[in-house]
Amino acid sequence: MTSTITSATDRVALARTIGETLRTEVAERDRTGEISVAAFDLLRSSGLSAALVPAEFGGGGATHTEMGAVLRELGAHDPSTAVAFAMHSHLVAAQVWRHKHGIDASGVFAKVVGGAILVSTGASDWVDSNGMAVPVDGGYRVSARKAPASGCEAGDVLVTSVRLEGNQVLHCAIPMSAIGVRIEKTWDTLGLRASGSHTVVLDEVFVPEAAVSLIRPAGGTVRLAVETTGGAGYSRTCDLERLYRDVLGCQFHPLPRAKQTRFSGRVLLGHTPIDC
Repeated sequence: MTSTITSATDRVALARTIGETLRTEVAERDRTGEISVAAFDLLRSSGLSAALVPAEFGGGGATHTEMGAVLRELGAHDPSTAVAFAMHSHLVAAQVWRHKHGIDASGVFAKVVGGAILVSTGASDWVDSNGMAVPVDGGYRVSARKAPASGCEAGDVLVTSVRLEGNQVLHCAIPMSAIGVRIEKTWDTLGLRASGSHTVVLDEVFVPEAAVSLIRPAGGTVRLAVETTGGAGYSRTCDLERLYRDVLGCQFHPLPRAKQTRFSGRVLLGHTPIDC
């Protein structure tokens, strides 16, 4: 079980201490491209990996803002570990959102409080996803290649999505130790070399029904709303027409350089990320 830190100030101080401990090896790991498994052991044992889990489930009850401060502090010392840990934190935050909207997330919370590190494939999946899921008795047999999957070498549970017949997408959680799951070391980049963002290969992996959290239409954000409104959604006088075009911008994940510089500068100066 992880320890629980409830003070926001203590969490940031803890992230600073962990970061300073890791800092001496950052340059060497940047050279070799090896993720720090020891770093994630520290994040587990310190309680930071479960900080976002609501207190009633045994977590730290940290807010989104507080976790952001922790990640920025850790990133000042070890950017690669910070970005991989941010992916885990993003997934925990999503479960917190589900919990607050009446969806049971107790199973995931229990795993995270117990020390599990979640691995996100969101950077490769987006709304259309990839791979193939075939219905079988008691669940699905899935095959896919997911890259990048930051922190996969230190992770315990892969949170991913796979295409299902009928233009649908299946969302599920798969233990990294499951039969048919393997890691291919494909991450060889200019930066964040020690984030362990390799390719996770799913080769005929069995996913039980209980591990499936959602089945949805592929690529259906704004498009479904346009279809619902009929011909009006095709007209320039309808806000949905504009929103449908705007949402295509999600394909371009990074902000343009000038906007990213302004965004980062405002955050570092203690302002809101954007002008209000």
